[in-house]
Amino acid sequence: MKQLHIGKEKGGSRFCLPADAVTQTIALLARRGAGKTYAASTIAEEMLENDQCIVVLDPIGVWWGLRSSSSGRAEGYPILVLGGEHADIPLQSTAGKTVADFIVGERISTILDVSAFGENEMRRFVADFASEFYRKNREAVHWFVDEADEFAPQSGGNGGAVGKCLGAMQNIVRRGRVRGIGVTLITQRSAVLSKSVLTQTECLFAMQATGPHDLKAIEDWLKHHASPQERNKIMGSLTRMQQGEAWVYSPGWLKGLRQIKVRPRRTFDSSATPKAGEKKRSPKKLADVNLGALEVKMSEAVEQAKANDPSELKKQNALLQTELRRAKSSRPVPDQASIDQAIARERGHWESRIKELDTIVSGTRTIGDELRKAAERLDHLRAKFTKALEPRHTGGVAQTTVKPPSPVKKSTNTQPAPSGNGSLKLGNSGMRRILAVLVQSGEHMTARKIALMAGLSAKSGSFANYLSLLRKSGYVDGGRDGMSATPEGAVALGDYEPMPTGRALIEWWQPKLGDGSGMRRIFDALIEAYPNPMGRADLAQAAGMSSNSGSFANYLSKLRTLELIQGSGELKASDVFFE
Repeated sequence: MKQLHIGKEKGGSRFCLPADAVTQTIALLARRGAGKTYAASTIAEEMLENDQCIVVLDPIGVWWGLRSSSSGRAEGYPILVLGGEHADIPLQSTAGKTVADFIVGERISTILDVSAFGENEMRRFVADFASEFYRKNREAVHWFVDEADEFAPQSGGNGGAVGKCLGAMQNIVRRGRVRGIGVTLITQRSAVLSKSVLTQTECLFAMQATGPHDLKAIEDWLKHHASPQERNKIMGSLTRMQQGEAWVYSPGWLKGLRQIKVRPRRTFDSSATPKAGEKKRSPKKLADVNLGALEVKMSEAVEQAKANDPSELKKQNALLQTELRRAKSSRPVPDQASIDQAIARERGHWESRIKELDTIVSGTRTIGDELRKAAERLDHLRAKFTKALEPRHTGGVAQTTVKPPSPVKKSTNTQPAPSGNGSLKLGNSGMRRILAVLVQSGEHMTARKIALMAGLSAKSGSFANYLSLLRKSGYVDGGRDGMSATPEGAVALGDYEPMPTGRALIEWWQPKLGDGSGMRRIFDALIEAYPNPMGRADLAQAAGMSSNSGSFANYLSKLRTLELIQGSGELKASDVFFE
């Protein structure tokens, strides 16, 4: 496999990157107009020339030129364009996972033009795409992430679309290499790119920069990787560098510092600033990719997202409430035959509605907390509808009476008051979380599993006290080996926030262990390795600790007490997180 010809060194010799650049992490930092996207495009051209697979995250719609030739080349490269003005097919913001499955399965180089999306749509797409791609990819591929600070910002990553997108990008940059994924991060705003992402890059392309904060971000990277002499040499010239010039520094991979001039592109420079009177160009279309199948899959993803949209569910809920009121106000016909016909019609109508609700409830089981909350409400309505279909007899004439469901009220009392007669006040205590776990599950659960999902320690006195109070009040049945919520418990709980499960449960526990703490590092290592167990020595090494230290033993003891991990000699994360 050929080396990647990027440009010329200051002395005139060719500058090339090794072919294994496809799995390396590169940061390309420069001010606007210095040529950073142009430089990244030359790296992309070389990888395509070597038949390596690339993925471009393009939030500004300027990468399509890889498909069109420039002078000296017969044609551009066969790269698929999804989204944007030059798309082979449109890109849907809800189809991130579908597109990731397609690219991983087909192994086709792709430009993902997300420039038409709003900020939250763009970040939701990238978060879904990156998470699914990381989970499924096992072959060499290189990502080019333009305006990388949009997807991995230094601030604002505590939750929502920004937090999910930042977390997914951190995973790609920090651990992507073990899955065959390399990354080139491109930004003109070095100061606002997440430091936890930037510091993980192995190779720096530093081009002209003038902003004080951006210069400091570059200098901070060099402080961790370069000698003082090398750092001073680079920083002393950045403000004076010409367009297309770059310092290239890699202490471990390239083992040195070089000053280069980026070579001319072989493909059309679609990132260039438009000039007056310049004719607009369009890329050629691909003919050898089954785009129809991908388009169908993306349409299905959009329909599924619509079906699971909370606003759509609320509309369905309002419609059903109206129909319930209409059914209640109807008057029975005294004629027995007419009554039988009316009952048959109503039965068919409500059975049809129940099937629709079954479909909606089934679809909402796999989505986030807000949709789970809506599903619980729909379950409640379904029970009301089913009860309404049960005939009752008055004077030998069968009648069906449909009553609208009573509104569910949230408890506002925060002080538990056990009485032993089913009137325990749940408030916002651990008892409420325990009951929410049992009602949400709808099955018998061990005390250990309940505690983990409710964010408590199964061995604590508080947890035992909560269970005792719930049993005395008639809200919970069973012993520590198998407990379930009673109907009275479900009624007492009322409307509630579903407890997290699976990956959401992992993310709920992680900040409670302390960001960057030894306990958190041990937990993350076991989550990453699951279902494979790890020996103490391997686990300590993965967490950056000594297996003989008292701290390491203490962290393991605390994690076992919380039952977040299991095992003794061979350790692994609790199975509950992966059920």
